[in-house]
Amino acid sequence: MNSAEKLIALKTLFIREVLRFTRLWTQTIVPPLITQSLYLTIFGTLLGKALPDVSGVCYLEFLIPGMIILAVINSVFINVSVSLFHMKFIRCFEELIVSGMPDWAIWAGFSLGASVRGLIIGTLVLGISTFFYPVAIANVGLLISVTILTCLLLSSGGFLSGLLSKNWDDSVIVPTFVLTPLTYVGGVFYSIDALPDFWKTVSRFNPIYYLVDIFRASFIGYSEQPIWTAISLLIVLNAIAAIACLLCLKKGYGYKS
Repeated sequence: MNSAEKLIALKTLFIREVLRFTRLWTQTIVPPLITQSLYLTIFGTLLGKALPDVSGVCYLEFLIPGMIILAVINSVFINVSVSLFHMKFIRCFEELIVSGMPDWAIWAGFSLGASVRGLIIGTLVLGISTFFYPVAIANVGLLISVTILTCLLLSSGGFLSGLLSKNWDDSVIVPTFVLTPLTYVGGVFYSIDALPDFWKTVSRFNPIYYLVDIFRASFIGYSEQPIWTAISLLIVLNAIAAIACLLCLKKGYGYKS
């Protein structure tokens, strides 16, 4: 393939991924909106009234950014993981491999398509959140940067999960036993400043915590960790995850007998 053909292939895969989740919008977009609305109603509006301020803001204002990034994380990861594994299951993923499409374009096509879903859901959850609290954004540039880094990182994670999964049961192992625990202990519902010293230290080894912390900082203007430290960590993790995806494709892990 020449450069023009590679771009056409990338564009085609990207459009295919976007059309896949938009055609199934009642399954891919509506459920996370309902879930986040319930979280905001129960934890924010009902229980939040009885809770003290967190990081200098009311609990609901503290909670909303966590709910937004939680929806983005789950939707991006699942989008790539399910889509890629389904293509393997129906034996059409091999067509991408033998088409001459470069590995980077395959990874980018899935990642960009999932990122669009994440951005759509994040925007919609933000819109819904305004019905619960007058949301203000302190740093738009930080918000955009963190969202993009989050989408790319979780799409790479979903890519690896879908590529290495051998059956449908394997495809839910990472979301159930890795991603969900990390997100729920990553400071979405609380500040780690309230934890004992030991658990504070443990939380600092959780990459999801840094995602949540700096994403929340773009709204409330306060972060528990230095922003540039967290941004640097996300960039490094993105590079490692992308390289891992490309190496797996090159070696044929997950799709070669």
